[in-house]
Amino acid sequence: MIFRAALIGATLILAMHARAAEINVVAAGAVRGIVGGMIDDYSKQTGLKFNFTVGPTGQLRDALSSGKPVDLVIVAAPLLAELDSAGKIAAGSRIDLGRVGLGVVVREGTPSPDISTPEAVRPR
Repeated sequence: MIFRAALIGATLILAMHARAAEINVVAAGAVRGIVGGMIDDYSKQTGLKFNFTVGPTGQLRDALSSGKPVDLVIVAAPLLAELDSAGKIAAGSRIDLGRVGLGVVVREGTPSPDISTPEAVRPR
């Protein structure tokens, strides 16, 4: 799995450079759910401890601006681009791990909703 290889590779690099037994991670909430078991297994194998800060984009932006040391950032591309342009992440360190898609399911025989704009999707 590419995601697993990238995560393990990233943590090995971090561990070598930081020489720390703890890796501080800032990530979108869904990421913790996706990689939780894999990280727990990796922690048992290596002795590294992962400290996660998870939440919505605004909360993650605040956490990253707080000055608290962070070793690994796993967030959506727009926030990562913002951090990169502000010089908040190491130049050239970005690795795209995957893409997230959204879908809408409509019961057969039901008219398709208008999803052409964010305004059309918002409840009225």
